[in-house]
Amino acid sequence: MSKKIFLFLFALLYIPNISVAEIKTYTHTVKQRFGGSQSADDARVAAIARAKREVLERAGTYLESLTIIKNHLVDKDEVQILAAGVLKTEVVSEKRYASEDAYGIIITVKVDIDTKVLEKRISKLLQDRELLEKYRTVRQREKKLLARIEKLEEQNQKLGSLPPQHREQKKEELEAQFNETAASLKAIEWVSKGIAKWDGEDSKINRQATDYFNEAIVLDPNCSDAYFWRGFFYLTESLKYQLAIDDFTRVIQIGPKYEDVVYQYRGKAFNRLFKYDKALADFNLAISYKPKDDYLYSERGETYNNLGQYERAIEDFNQALIINPGNADAYYRRGNAYTDLNKYNQAINSYNKAIKVFPSHIPYLAGRARAFLSLAMEHSKNKGKSKAIKYAKLSINDRNRIFNIQKHDSELNHYRSFWNYFGRSSAYNYLAECYDSIGKHQSTIKCYQHALIDSDKALSIVKTDSFYQFLLPQAYIARGIALYGLKNYKQSFAALNKALRTEGIESNDVSMALLYLCKGYSRFKHGEKPDAPLIAYPSQSGELFFNEKNYDKAIVAFNEAIELDPEDSFSFRYRAGCFTRLKQFENALSDFNKAIILNPKDKKAYYYRGGIWCHILGDFNKAIEDHSKCIQLDPKYSDAYYWRCRCNLELKYYDEAIKDCNKAIELIPTAAHFYTARAKIYEELGNNELAINDIKVAARLGDKGAQKFLEYKGESY
Repeated sequence: MSKKIFLFLFALLYIPNISVAEIKTYTHTVKQRFGGSQSADDARVAAIARAKREVLERAGTYLESLTIIKNHLVDKDEVQILAAGVLKTEVVSEKRYASEDAYGIIITVKVDIDTKVLEKRISKLLQDRELLEKYRTVRQREKKLLARIEKLEEQNQKLGSLPPQHREQKKEELEAQFNETAASLKAIEWVSKGIAKWDGEDSKINRQATDYFNEAIVLDPNCSDAYFWRGFFYLTESLKYQLAIDDFTRVIQIGPKYEDVVYQYRGKAFNRLFKYDKALADFNLAISYKPKDDYLYSERGETYNNLGQYERAIEDFNQALIINPGNADAYYRRGNAYTDLNKYNQAINSYNKAIKVFPSHIPYLAGRARAFLSLAMEHSKNKGKSKAIKYAKLSINDRNRIFNIQKHDSELNHYRSFWNYFGRSSAYNYLAECYDSIGKHQSTIKCYQHALIDSDKALSIVKTDSFYQFLLPQAYIARGIALYGLKNYKQSFAALNKALRTEGIESNDVSMALLYLCKGYSRFKHGEKPDAPLIAYPSQSGELFFNEKNYDKAIVAFNEAIELDPEDSFSFRYRAGCFTRLKQFENALSDFNKAIILNPKDKKAYYYRGGIWCHILGDFNKAIEDHSKCIQLDPKYSDAYYWRCRCNLELKYYDEAIKDCNKAIELIPTAAHFYTARAKIYEELGNNELAINDIKVAARLGDKGAQKFLEYKGESY
């Protein structure tokens, strides 16, 4: 015997953890008669379904012997469900036969059991009890259909004993029932294929699973299993929530199956679409079917959270935890509710319990990190600087833990990475302010430096993905605060101005950015005097002067703002407005051009530049280009449609002019000047009746010119 063979056999015999995979094969043959009202195709469908079911029952006897089954105390019924969930059957042969008294079909199927992967598949399914229950429902449906086939076959065999006058009618009825039941069996087979194909990991395979559910629905438009599974896919994989709602609603209409679960999933879909009242109604129904389901109380509690009813949410989370003290999500969500109620100690206690269950779950750690930072701010307000520093550090520690998990967890996506960098940057900025207030200047500088690094990393994430553009203001503000702390005021101004100029910035972020612009500008002008009064940043002063029509003073303020931040598109646009009012149109045009280069999404810059092309320079084509760009950026900008209409009218593009006027009126039906503009177009086209109708509408809306014109014409309005 060679040395290699000897070592291999030694390993097999004496190393306890080594196992050898093997393939176990079970085959089963079914003989199915047909005739009378049952077609060969219908008999084949029934035979295949019966053969597959019976071979899985045989294979289930092997599964019962597995240690994992015994350890989980799985009963015999669940073993059969597991067999259907983890094993694949295939038809290996089929042939027809004929005897003296009958025709029939013989189907042979087999199932291969790969022992190498079997335990992993069973473990995965046992951990997902909801999925196991869905397999049970499909299997029960198949069992009922096969039982129905048996009854139909019994009736089919008795056809010959019926009186001739009833035989033909009964034959037609049975034929229709055989067809319907066979179609339902085929549909269930497609559903089973879809479930088997859908592994939740490969998106292409998942899409194929949906195709299988579609096939099932074509065969049986009332196949609630197919609608349920397709809805479940839309909800969890493709995130098409309205489609999920439509499918779950169809399941409810077909009824009564899935009543214990369909409401909870439709409720989840309603939540995703922010339809919280409808979600609440569904979770109430779901709880009426399963009053001991902790998951449902947790979901309803989350809906109350979304509605801002935090006390009621906490009641539901508490109920969930009474039923199941190990429900980590309920602890986490309760922590969120306490955070929203500013009860940070109770929030942290809840987060701690969630983290105890799952120590490496990122959302739980992130929730606690937010609560620690909020608690730090609360202590700081009460002059508890030492505790504020302690909790800010704990917040940073949780953020660090998340990044350590990230090294081993591919699930930490861009969105979570952004919030972790931003969260840690905010904590460092706040910790720096605490250190600064007690005179620890070295620690202050280090914290601001860390905050700057993290805010730049957060920015790099959102700048590379347009989907996350709505997060830009927070990242720029975090950067601006860190630069302010490091006394790099001009770069701080630039970051904060970028935050303010981002489309869709929220009011809280506007206030924060303006506060640090003023604080930074005050220090920039008066030096590092802690008691220096806050003064307005130049662009704020410029806007105030502009609104007061003091354009010369406004220009001086905007000049300073642009000197401090040469990329401040807002100041360029407002200075252009000042030049326009002072009839310095070349300067205005130059500033509008610069504003657009700096911020290509500034719809107002396009709109006002279009006004110069139209009213001053008479270049209507360029005006149309600018107003079109404005409309592209904001399809509801009614004045842009109005002025593009006026330009089209000047160029005698009447069809385009009327379309623009119609759109402007659709957006604001009460704007009288839109109707007078359209009346002018109708007049040019020689349609005086329509022109007079629009002038009458304008007059009723209060247009004095339209009223005088109608009085002159002797027309009432």
